[in-house]
Amino acid sequence: MFVKVNNGSVEKYPYTIGKLRQDNPNTSFPRRLTDETLAEYGLYKVDSTARPEIDDKTQRCNQKSQPELVDGKWLLGWDVYDKSQEEIDNQNSGQADLIRQRRNEALAKCDWVAVIDCPLSDEVKAEWLNYRQALRDISDLPDFPWVDLPNDPDYVEVQDVEASPEI
Repeated sequence: MFVKVNNGSVEKYPYTIGKLRQDNPNTSFPRRLTDETLAEYGLYKVDSTARPEIDDKTQRCNQKSQPELVDGKWLLGWDVYDKSQEEIDNQNSGQADLIRQRRNEALAKCDWVAVIDCPLSDEVKAEWLNYRQALRDISDLPDFPWVDLPNDPDYVEVQDVEASPEI
């Protein structure tokens, strides 16, 4: 993407090569335009800066709408804002609802373990009952609602195929 600059100020952003050709119908441009040719018409390439690392729980960021000249390059940066307490509360409430919903689904999937005639050995049943208790206790964790659900006793971590030795 390009910016059209006039007297050091942004005249138009975003700006394209197609728009340059349209704005100059009596000019024959080469197929590939050099940076020097573009500069003759006040056009400069715009690079985006990396999105800054923020605390998503308390901050938000938006990409700026206009590029800025920084050290001779036109860059499209970011604005970082602190969230209002209302935004933080709403986000926490939504996250808490989501975690509780997932927890309830996980509990429902293993209700069969809690019945008296469950076919599991006492040891395996105890693992499942501990898992179910961990699910019920999740809202008591200090970082709730920003927590992960525990893995059930049958969980097996999938290994990277390329990292596994060949058979």
